[in-house]
Amino acid sequence: MRKFKFILLAVVLFTGFSFCSSSEEKEGSPDEAVVTDELKQEVKIGKALAARLVKKYGIVKNEGVTRYLNLMANSLGSVSQRPNLKMRVGILDTDEVNAFACGGGYVLVTKGTLKRMKNEAELAFVMAHEMAHMVLGHSVKVKKQGGFVEFIANFLGGGGALMNMAIEQASAEMEKQLLETGRSKEYELAADRDGLILASISMTYDYSAGIEYIKRSGAAASKEDELRNKTHPPYSERVAQMEGLVKEQGLPKSGKFNDARFQREMATLFSDSSSK
Repeated sequence: MRKFKFILLAVVLFTGFSFCSSSEEKEGSPDEAVVTDELKQEVKIGKALAARLVKKYGIVKNEGVTRYLNLMANSLGSVSQRPNLKMRVGILDTDEVNAFACGGGYVLVTKGTLKRMKNEAELAFVMAHEMAHMVLGHSVKVKKQGGFVEFIANFLGGGGALMNMAIEQASAEMEKQLLETGRSKEYELAADRDGLILASISMTYDYSAGIEYIKRSGAAASKEDELRNKTHPPYSERVAQMEGLVKEQGLPKSGKFNDARFQREMATLFSDSSSK
């Protein structure tokens, strides 16, 4: 049984193969069928993990704000290295400050995170950070071995039921990592780096917003942020890297903030919350 569990967990986790966006984007590539299978598995696992987090925290039902977040995420996605990955964003009903890249395009952001933000440029950075985890292959790993997951399920005689068991097992392990141990420090810093570039260069948001959001989060860090403090690098280290990146890349000194639009959308979210 232990050996069987090990085989299932070897299918997905946070090490190994990183998805190749080029074969995902170009039709007719020799690897197209393999990548399609991998993407299907990534979406299944991401959906299963998102469902676990929704069960834990609950989901905010605000159609307008949810649509706004999804439009932004898909706009960012369209200029990322995985432009064909459909983004699906939901709001977790908790005042904890966190956001989760579940894989397969699924991103969950907490109500507490949105409440801490001041403008759309900060939101763009957080979304781009989570998207970078998926672009860089930090969220879900499916081994590129031509249907390896299906092979295991069929070989062991379990078919679809065993496949579902593997997905459930993988999502459980990933939930534990997100909520308890976190991704590696290197992964988080890489997502900060690529997220800042995506938001500021590709979408022309002001880079200072992302840095200010991290600074503000560091200043507000408390026991309420215990999970995030435990699963992310020190805020000072993140800020230092981002400020270094600004100089290194020569990021534009001014960009958009879209304060009014962001505040208008958030007003509906938090007025709904206060009326409950």
